[in-house]
Amino acid sequence: MLAVAVVIWWLDRIMSRHRLTSAPVSELVVLGLLIVAAYNVRREGIVLVFVVAVAQLVDVFGVRARGMERRRPSPWRSGSNPVGALPWSRLTLPHLSFAGGAIVAQFLLPSTLLPDNGNSRRYIPTRLFNLNDANHCPNPSSRSCANYPWHILQQLGLTERPIFGLIIMCLGLAGAVVACATAPRRDVPLAALMLTTMLVVGTHFRMVARYYFQVTPLIVLFVTILLLTASAEVVELVKSKTRWVARAAVGIALAPALWLVTIHVWSIPSKIDAASRYNDSGAVQSGPTNERSTDAFEIVEDHTRPDDVIVYFRARTLTLYTDRRSLQLGTTAIPEMTQIADYFMQNLNSDYSQPVATEAELETLGYEVVFEDANWRLWRIPHPA
Repeated sequence: MLAVAVVIWWLDRIMSRHRLTSAPVSELVVLGLLIVAAYNVRREGIVLVFVVAVAQLVDVFGVRARGMERRRPSPWRSGSNPVGALPWSRLTLPHLSFAGGAIVAQFLLPSTLLPDNGNSRRYIPTRLFNLNDANHCPNPSSRSCANYPWHILQQLGLTERPIFGLIIMCLGLAGAVVACATAPRRDVPLAALMLTTMLVVGTHFRMVARYYFQVTPLIVLFVTILLLTASAEVVELVKSKTRWVARAAVGIALAPALWLVTIHVWSIPSKIDAASRYNDSGAVQSGPTNERSTDAFEIVEDHTRPDDVIVYFRARTLTLYTDRRSLQLGTTAIPEMTQIADYFMQNLNSDYSQPVATEAELETLGYEVVFEDANWRLWRIPHPA
């Protein structure tokens, strides 16, 4: 979220002083490199390339509209080829900067650019519109079958009825439309970020609530804009010239946001206490610092060479912690793995985001077990002489 916020801040900084059709070269280059950083933190950061492109469209059509208002021909419509008259050197610069930065990042820290982890657009309707809640999950503590309409309510500290979460999402979309119509240069990039991020994380084959933390603040923003716009329209409708009426309308519009801020600030001490108790108990969350993961990294470092290619279900993490090149392949990618990799670090407790095969099947293909424990099995992949 921080990396994405820095990109949006820099984009807003540029747009507050220039149009993207004429912004300084150095600032556009930095914009592309910041997107590289966000992309390398999380692959969902690729949506920022689209966000910049949308912002550029707003500025291109803004130049045209301004020229029409002044009864002048817009520079990009002059000549027999108006598309060719566009300032392509400026428009392509942040995208070329991103591409170049991504290539350099691959040389410095090679990793799978678009991991094959079983995600699909067919999951989007379920993730965004399904009204299941955690109480109806087979294992309620896992919250695995609850989707975003339920989780947005949890993130906001509200009721557990998912229908209200769906209503908030719809209000956010309505607010985005209003915001884009009234302040396109400010709000179209934010609306594009909200929608594309929502769609991309919605392709995940399982519900991971933390991914949606980068969507929820934008929905709250657009709901607030919708309420403020509605309050202004109400004041205009009643034709009130009394200052206190206008202030009361704004206060009512801001009340939900102020209430959310209050309840979350109030809960901060209890959240800190809960985190402290968790840490004091010696527990470690699932992730690269978990004992199971660190064991896997030690096995790879002890039994492979620095130039080997390892297939692992968390490719970028393995590369970061072991300095080995790593691939993240899908469940049916046995032929690809056999052809291009040197080792397969098989997770014995899950088939998530890794080629699926039995021990006998891999032995038939000539795979050789190098190391094995209760959690991992490291296979050497045969290569013809």
